[in-house]
Amino acid sequence: MLRAACRVAGIHIHRGAKDLDDAISMYNNIVKCLEDFIKMGDHSQGERLRLYRQMAPNWSPPQYTSRDHFFEVACEQGFVNNPRNCWHLVRISQHGTVELRMFGMTNDLSRIHQWISVIDRVVLKY
Repeated sequence: MLRAACRVAGIHIHRGAKDLDDAISMYNNIVKCLEDFIKMGDHSQGERLRLYRQMAPNWSPPQYTSRDHFFEVACEQGFVNNPRNCWHLVRISQHGTVELRMFGMTNDLSRIHQWISVIDRVVLKY
């Protein structure tokens, strides 16, 4: 698991939310497009995500139906007291953002800008 963790470096993109309800809504909209984001951010032929799944068995982000449901999942999966223990590819962070973790490493700023633009379109679409 540690070996896998050392090889899954990536670009994490955070999008700010007004409040928890806004974060849940944004998160759910992004999760609906998860497979598209995974494909867009992969330039390792799936190796990075394979390693991420090995490192983080709870990698798959669930849809949240409410604040209470978010709290229930946090309790069940052990990140209620420490949100950093949530390893979902999309997560609601303790900083008031929705964090996307499926993008591989790149030094191409235009590619990162493209990812952000697509995220913004998805978030604003719903």
